[in-house]
Amino acid sequence: MRAVRIIHEPSNWALARKAAVAEVFACRALGLLALPRLKPGEGLWLLPCASIHTLGMGYDLDVLLLGRDLRVLAAAQGLKPWRLLWRPGLGVHSVLELPAGALQGLPPLLGSCLRMEPLP
Repeated sequence: MRAVRIIHEPSNWALARKAAVAEVFACRALGLLALPRLKPGEGLWLLPCASIHTLGMGYDLDVLLLGRDLRVLAAAQGLKPWRLLWRPGLGVHSVLELPAGALQGLPPLLGSCLRMEPLP
């Protein structure tokens, strides 16, 4: 999988210094179940993806639902294991999964845009 840095445009804050990009169906279907636990500064960008689940997960996540233009449409902090996250009608195009606590202390993200920068 390729990796990107994910920047919150208005503040220029790095939400993830290194996020794997899951663009292939098999990678999106397995998601974090097939990867080691996310460390601070890491993430998983599911592209395209309109909803997620935490079935089988052993830890909480912070999650951003993004539009095609990378605008934040919804956010969930501390999403518990064995949950579903689906927001029909929002136009969700991709999902960013981050370690729990990654969004804590940040300015409100709803409506703001993210920037994805390729990593070598």
